[in-house]
Amino acid sequence: MTQTVSVAAGRVVLWEDDPVRRPMLAAILEAAGIQVAQPRDAESAMAMAAAPEAAALVLDANVTRPSGTEFLRELRHRRRGHPPCTVALLQPGQASLRSAMRELGAVRLVSEPFDPAQLVAAVLGTQGQLEGLS
Repeated sequence: MTQTVSVAAGRVVLWEDDPVRRPMLAAILEAAGIQVAQPRDAESAMAMAAAPEAAALVLDANVTRPSGTEFLRELRHRRRGHPPCTVALLQPGQASLRSAMRELGAVRLVSEPFDPAQLVAAVLGTQGQLEGLS
């Protein structure tokens, strides 16, 4: 029996606009017992990530309409400068996007391709970030 892991007593919002990758990434996290919300569009993703119960956000930094940076910037605005702890997924060689994600508050950056355990560790590592903010 898998125990559900609560990342700081909240849920993880997974915003990936690729309908094939989204359930694969969610399955990785859910297999580790992490509670995951999987919005299907940017508007739903923003509403879920802006909600107080969103403890962490896993964001494909390469989403489109809005871009990953636009999404995170708007989320910071809606949460008054305090977005949920964010894990950004990036492709190799995206130095400027990596810097932008850091500047916008992403606490963990995961380069693809990655080992599933690396993604799980990054999400679980956000709990320490949250506790450090309390």
